[in-house]
Amino acid sequence: MSQKKGRGKEPGVLQNLSTAPRKGWPQLAIHHGARIALLVVLAVVITLLFPREERRNRAQYAVGMVAEEDLLAEVPFSIPKTPEELERDRATAASVIPPIFVNRPQAGDSMAAQLDRFFDEIQRAGELGGIPAVDRVLTEEGISVLGGQAELLLQPEDLRVLREAADRVARELVPRVLDLNEAQTISAQRIVVRYDNGEERSLPLDSLVWGQNFLNLAFERLDPARPELESLFRLIVIRYFEASFVLDEEATAQAQIQARETVPLTRGNVIQGEALLRVGQLIREVDKELLDAYEAALREQGLLGEPGRDW
Repeated sequence: MSQKKGRGKEPGVLQNLSTAPRKGWPQLAIHHGARIALLVVLAVVITLLFPREERRNRAQYAVGMVAEEDLLAEVPFSIPKTPEELERDRATAASVIPPIFVNRPQAGDSMAAQLDRFFDEIQRAGELGGIPAVDRVLTEEGISVLGGQAELLLQPEDLRVLREAADRVARELVPRVLDLNEAQTISAQRIVVRYDNGEERSLPLDSLVWGQNFLNLAFERLDPARPELESLFRLIVIRYFEASFVLDEEATAQAQIQARETVPLTRGNVIQGEALLRVGQLIREVDKELLDAYEAALREQGLLGEPGRDW
């Protein structure tokens, strides 16, 4: 019984192209031509599947030049602020933050108590030891008076006028007084006040008093307001002054830092298709800053050639 001899598997196209033909010239030409055609087809397919990113080449622009054509934004981008602009805006943001004060509701009563003690000691000293004893009390209290001022404290009527005026200052003015030294630097129109119960309120600055305004209002309580009494009265009020609103430096500084950090880093945004230049437009410094920001956006997205050549 005869058995048919099986045929071997035919070689594939790629296998034929990978091995050189054994025959002569015509087969060699066909073989290498087919290999070249295959490479060309592969190159076309790869180009279609993975297109090369387009890179824009643009004319250089400088301040003082005139645009020869319209320039529209091909991509959206932001315009960053200069370091000077950013610092200016941050300083402005910090300056309008209302300072934070802590309320001291006991300030008026505390000042009144200190004044009562002082005038009681002065009256006692005057009755028992005269001028030397009064001078000693003033020295111990840290009040430096000029010649003749101590003698005013020996006069019952002058002592009464000074005591009553000082007490009115403590009870009527001090509840509205800001810290004398700190409040003079306030540029905001309002302040934030924190109370002992945890409550916070925003108060208009013109509802409070401080500095020279406080002293002027204090003098209005002095009647009669003789020059020699005013001078002594000023020293006494300053010596026992207590503020009802004391600046919380740490909390104020933190609020100002937060305000600085919220300032945007950019000057504005440009949308795609927005005109950057119009034909015939004179390029100013502000236009150049806009173009520089556009250049940076294109470079970041790989849409512009090597730095320093295309812009």
